[in-house]
Amino acid sequence: MNGVPLSTSVQSGGSLMQSDLPEKSIFSVALRPLPEDLLLAAVDLDRLVFGGFWNADAYRQELERSSSDLLGIWPLNFSGSQRVLLALGCTWSILDEAHIILLVVHPDYRQRSLGLAMVLELLDLAITRKANYA
Repeated sequence: MNGVPLSTSVQSGGSLMQSDLPEKSIFSVALRPLPEDLLLAAVDLDRLVFGGFWNADAYRQELERSSSDLLGIWPLNFSGSQRVLLALGCTWSILDEAHIILLVVHPDYRQRSLGLAMVLELLDLAITRKANYA
């Protein structure tokens, strides 16, 4: 999925400044495997929501693990001071099972179907990996 239009409104809070967030009420997002240049944004989102569950090395391991799918959602084409990570999800494939081990949406972007989009994409990848159970 890429370029999916989602309604949103800008709210301040968390570790991001309001000026770092997309200004339009509708913008397009990317839902793709997390690129390495967003690892620190993943750690920031983790710290904001979970209080620091995983560090950069843990996220890097998930990127490198062949049985893992680590996905991110970020806005496309906005000129904030940093790339903002809106959501993050990860599954482990174990035999014929897919285990969703991580699902997080930035608090300022909840109730906009980002979590649903992430779960559906993770399940789609599980089907691609021939998982029978999730």
